[in-house]
Amino acid sequence: MDRDGLGKLWLRWFVHRSDPRRPFSRIELSTVDAQQLRVCDVVNDVRAWQAMSEPDPNRSGMSHAKTIREYEDRYRDAEVAVFVSAAHPVREGLVLLAGMHRACALYRLAPAKLDVTVIEFPPDPADPNVQPGPRSTTL
Repeated sequence: MDRDGLGKLWLRWFVHRSDPRRPFSRIELSTVDAQQLRVCDVVNDVRAWQAMSEPDPNRSGMSHAKTIREYEDRYRDAEVAVFVSAAHPVREGLVLLAGMHRACALYRLAPAKLDVTVIEFPPDPADPNVQPGPRSTTL
């Protein structure tokens, strides 16, 4: 998979469809107004980056954007970058199970040599991150 393929991977992160500058949490309660993000959305859409810059309620003093920047610092001088992760296949593509911050960091850095491997696992139909509805390729 190349950089474009990396950018098309779906994340387990959501914003409000009505206001993409606001992160959407508690997806397990409702998908109404939820918009699932892809790696390229976080990197290329200012509103999505703003939402991911909001404090992470699960980690005090952190945000997704801050963690992405920390991974960028780790990979910045790498001549070759390797990314391996697991994902669930859905109708619209693949939903990453792990490595979301690393995926965004590598997509932002666009290293000259990027080796991406994604291992597919069948999704749990009850997992709200793979339910139909919140995925759209336009923010």
